[in-house]
Amino acid sequence: MSFCRIKTPRLTASGILLRRARPRGHRGIVVLGIETSCDDTSVALLRHDHGARAALLYHRTVTSDNRLHGGIHPLISLDSHRTHLAPLLEDALRHLPAGTPRPDLVVATRGPGMRSSLAVGLDTGKGLAVAWRVPFIGANHMLGHALTHRLAAALEKGQGNVPTTDPPADPTHFYTLLVSGGHTLLLRTPHDDIISGHSIIAETIDLAAGDMLDKCARRILPTSLLSGAKTTAYARTLEEFVFSSPAKYDYYPPGTEDRLRQDEMLNQLYPWHPIPTPFMGTASKHNLLAYSFSGIGSTVDKVMDDGQVHEEDERRWLGRQVMQTTFEHLARRIVLTVKQSRKKSEAEQRQLWKQIHANTTPPPPFTLKPEGRLQLVIGGGVAANSLLRHVLKIYLESELNTKTYPAFEVELIAPPVKLCTDNAAMIAWAGLEMWNAGWRTSLEVRPVRKWSLDSTVVAEADTKRRGVKEEEKVEDEKEARGIFGVEGWVRREDI
Repeated sequence: MSFCRIKTPRLTASGILLRRARPRGHRGIVVLGIETSCDDTSVALLRHDHGARAALLYHRTVTSDNRLHGGIHPLISLDSHRTHLAPLLEDALRHLPAGTPRPDLVVATRGPGMRSSLAVGLDTGKGLAVAWRVPFIGANHMLGHALTHRLAAALEKGQGNVPTTDPPADPTHFYTLLVSGGHTLLLRTPHDDIISGHSIIAETIDLAAGDMLDKCARRILPTSLLSGAKTTAYARTLEEFVFSSPAKYDYYPPGTEDRLRQDEMLNQLYPWHPIPTPFMGTASKHNLLAYSFSGIGSTVDKVMDDGQVHEEDERRWLGRQVMQTTFEHLARRIVLTVKQSRKKSEAEQRQLWKQIHANTTPPPPFTLKPEGRLQLVIGGGVAANSLLRHVLKIYLESELNTKTYPAFEVELIAPPVKLCTDNAAMIAWAGLEMWNAGWRTSLEVRPVRKWSLDSTVVAEADTKRRGVKEEEKVEDEKEARGIFGVEGWVRREDI
């Protein structure tokens, strides 16, 4: 790992003088963000003023047309990046504030993602940083998703509004659920280290939730809707097909009378109901802190291959049950995490009592609520699904309200829908957070295909799952461990 300090004057390894990315007068700092990790080419200009206020001066995204292939094709996406990135940048620069000849900071996604796609944005960003003599940051794509709620709060302040996010429920940490077409992660993040302190609690052992939903949607949606879809993000089309409005959700958590009646009705109407819940058929996996979605996809394939679904109403119910089963599976692991945290806290209290009283007095019933309120941040493309937000809130409060914790409250923090999918605004913000924390990226860096937010857990789990030793992995297959687990971070000297 390379951490170093650059002496004044601030020169790169090639002798290029860097301007300082400091706020100029009252206008604050202007950041150029570039995102090309997958099939979206996105460019943003973000201005961050004093007082934690932000404004998007420019933000546009072009998605490559992969419909012919039914999913993301690396070469099609690469060609789209090469075609659209330069025109987007040219357009963005027209929106620079008056008297600002160039951005103060350039940020591009460095990973994780498709290596060839990443290279287009990363190399372009480095080139612009050299031409303008401004600092450059290669950002982690998933960190961008994880910090989007902070971007949304800063944008609200920039519009003169008070952010809707309350003070932290827990003074030490919060949870983050990142759900997209390429990743499914449940994180625990300390409030005092939102950049590199992430611990992965659970991740998918097979497909990402978004990928599975897109594949199921391709089987469930009528041909007319599939042919009319503008992108291969078919899960969005499925949500629109299934629900005409949020009022039609009629979601009931497991165990309630309304849910039992609904399940009984569906059992009588459709032979494929219920869709098996992942891990619930194997006793040893009931408490496994992991996600699995391949079984849901296999069930849908079998149902459709057997010709069991005919009418549109049945397609709607099948789509609804696929989403509901998926989202309850996501929520169930959060419940399991909180309950395990409760047990650990209560056990620690009992141990402390025994130490204080030398085992002479039996411990009383403990009333301390270590997590009487859960702060959950959600992000990623699937977080744009309104049913997911609806299910998480109701399911978590239903399962976590018990006699011991009778007034459990779930605070769900979700960014605006337009900021959930891959976008350059979140990349600009992630880079700004890294810059404010005292870091920049050297110009020698290359794209990183696998780059975990956690410094230990995921890489170790990945090694065990593949059944190979870490030292036997080829360089391209190794997963960088943690934000600072990649080469090229340079400590700023002007702080």
